[in-house]
Amino acid sequence: RIAEDHGRRAPANPLPYPTDLVGARPNKGEIEQWLSTARSGETYRVSYLGLAPTDGPAVTSGSALTRAIGTRPTQPGAAAQWERIRKTVSSSPSLGRTLPGPTLGRS
Repeated sequence: RIAEDHGRRAPANPLPYPTDLVGARPNKGEIEQWLSTARSGETYRVSYLGLAPTDGPAVTSGSALTRAIGTRPTQPGAAAQWERIRKTVSSSPSLGRTLPGPTLGRS
């Protein structure tokens, strides 16, 4: 419940790390996809990393993905969620991001 609340509130005033990940908040049209992706990232951060939106980047260097949600974890459930976020962001031209990164154990 706390993770969902943070996930809903964070996109309203995004910090640099989620904006780097999903791009600037669009005015119209693609807002639903942007909000969904931003919420997924914030929910992951709270649920798996224990970070609030005000905690800033998960790590201070690396790709936009790594700064936003950290490196790919080894725990299967967390790794699957991390991978879903990576795929959503990298496969969405409207978000304007192509992110490098391992995919389910392959680099």
